[in-house]
Amino acid sequence: MRRYQLPVAGIPTVAEPDLVPRPEDVQLVTEAEIRALVDDIPGAAVYHLLRHPDGSGRYLYVSAGIQEIVGMTAEQVMADAPAFDALIVEEDWRRLRATADAAKATMSPFEIEIRQRTLRGDIRWVQCRATPRERLADGSVIWGGVVVDVTERKRVEEELREREALLRTLSDNLPDGTIYQVVRRPDGSNYFPYISEGQAATYGLTREQVIADPSRVYGLVVDEDLTKLRTVADESLRTLTAMEVECRQRTARGEERWVQIRARPRRLPDGSTLWDAVSLDITERKRAEEGLREREALLRNLGDNLPGVVYQVVRRPDGSNYFPYMSSGLSATFGLPAPEALTNPAAIYDLIVPDDARRLRTAADESIRTGTPFDVECRLCTPTGEHRWLHLRGRPRMLADGSTLWDAIALDITERRRVEAREVEVQRLESLGAVAAGMAHDFNNLLTIIMGHAALLHDALPPGSPARPGLDRIDRAARRSAELTQQLLAYAGRALVRPALLDLSEVATEAVSRFQRGATPEPAVGLVLESVPPVYADAGQMHWVALALLTNAQEALQGATGTITVRTGVQHAARAFLDSTPLGGELPEGDYAYLEVTDTGAGMDEATQGRMFEPFFSTKFLGRGLGLAAVLGILRGHSGTVDVSSQPGQGTRIAVLVPVRASSPEAQSGGAAERVESAPG
Repeated sequence: MRRYQLPVAGIPTVAEPDLVPRPEDVQLVTEAEIRALVDDIPGAAVYHLLRHPDGSGRYLYVSAGIQEIVGMTAEQVMADAPAFDALIVEEDWRRLRATADAAKATMSPFEIEIRQRTLRGDIRWVQCRATPRERLADGSVIWGGVVVDVTERKRVEEELREREALLRTLSDNLPDGTIYQVVRRPDGSNYFPYISEGQAATYGLTREQVIADPSRVYGLVVDEDLTKLRTVADESLRTLTAMEVECRQRTARGEERWVQIRARPRRLPDGSTLWDAVSLDITERKRAEEGLREREALLRNLGDNLPGVVYQVVRRPDGSNYFPYMSSGLSATFGLPAPEALTNPAAIYDLIVPDDARRLRTAADESIRTGTPFDVECRLCTPTGEHRWLHLRGRPRMLADGSTLWDAIALDITERRRVEAREVEVQRLESLGAVAAGMAHDFNNLLTIIMGHAALLHDALPPGSPARPGLDRIDRAARRSAELTQQLLAYAGRALVRPALLDLSEVATEAVSRFQRGATPEPAVGLVLESVPPVYADAGQMHWVALALLTNAQEALQGATGTITVRTGVQHAARAFLDSTPLGGELPEGDYAYLEVTDTGAGMDEATQGRMFEPFFSTKFLGRGLGLAAVLGILRGHSGTVDVSSQPGQGTRIAVLVPVRASSPEAQSGGAAERVESAPG
């Protein structure tokens, strides 16, 4: 089949006069198919333009691609040619008309690149190619052409020109530096295709001298560093990876200078390797670094020998913080590795007790506002659960970007706080103990008189006397008062002690049995007992402690269905654990047997836990006596302590701990337990 180009309305064609179209051939390609092909050309549009001698004209055909270029549809362009022409930048419109007029005079094609605005106001670069197809009788010309969007190409070309100009400027004006290319041939010899003038002033070698004799450059490198330079270059050649090396070079005056060489290799077709490289004079930087290292070493030695952390903290304008520096005391103080704290400041602040974190934030805000130092004491909990006190002091200074930097110190005052708290607690307990002991002593004297005279009257009355029941009630009340006196003495740590080697598991079993017999309704108590080493304690007082804990657990259930569990065991009490308990500050580390009572009751908040060992304190109702306060006094007299854990809604666990004994102290020392004051009866 003979092929020819079909005449499609509005699209320029190439005539073939020797070919006569046949009807069956005309049906092979439709106008719609050709239009679809033309419309699918990306970033380009085909057009057919009728231009009159006076410069006016109209578009006979424009493909759909014109909308992608300028935002006007093909129909809009064909309907309003002046609006389309008005989008061309005026300066470029004049160039286009002049070029088109010259081409029209000879009826020859032309090509030109112009700027054209889009409907959004953007400037696009387009390449116009047009051919005059026919000159009409009135002097008008029909043009067929194509416009192609070359904006991206023009942008890339412009960027390339700018970069080349920049590199040339940098190469020739780089202060204390040289830009160059060096090639290593397959035989191992080197040559410089290019080298900037930057090295001439310092090293006394012109560009021509270096290119003519590369060995003159290498002869300036200190021998020791030349070996290092060659080793690094060999590795870069082997792996085709960038190299970086610092070395010393001698100047024309014999002075040694430090230079930093950075180079990136690429393989050439002949097997040679070319490095694009830069050499910078870093002598002053090296001197500054050495001075800085000396100052940093001095400050580091000072900071590392302080009981705490020397640090810098910056608050940015957006409120975020970061730590430019922290001394080595960080790990010991906060329990965090330095990299984690420096890269994640929140890891530090998350350790601070929330209330104290807010106070610290307020103090820092005030420091920024007034430009004065902050001074705050706060608590933190390390990742291992250890509680510490810190004294933070920081002096602020403003940075250029609006941030605030504090040069600060965090001193660990945990031990000081612990001693202060212990002294206050000891003084409080001693005062209460003295009052309790005095009251118990006076109460004992009164009870002795009451009980003695009640007994005499009882014996003097005949059997069946109506006064005898009253005397019996007096005797029972006096004995109940004697029990309260015994609790006062226990709280004061001055109760009668009859210590002996004791098994806490046996104490727990007997106490639970007695508790269940006396409680109404009888509670369900679980026993989880271990074989524990003996403790040296007063059996009666330890039974009383166990019953007090069981009673407290039953009241915590508040009559609701719940569980009470009693456990015994032995644990090694470390220093940190003992310091966290009410009486553990003066106790030695070691093995302690424990008796623990757990309930599933309402639990306690921190405020309640802080007062639970105070005399006569109760969350249930008034008149509960000494209760847990006496437990604390008994443990104090047995060199033991108590551990409490509780949260609202999650129950309570109270464990009493007594040091394990292989034998009684009397057996070891030959002494005897001291008898203190006891209640009458």
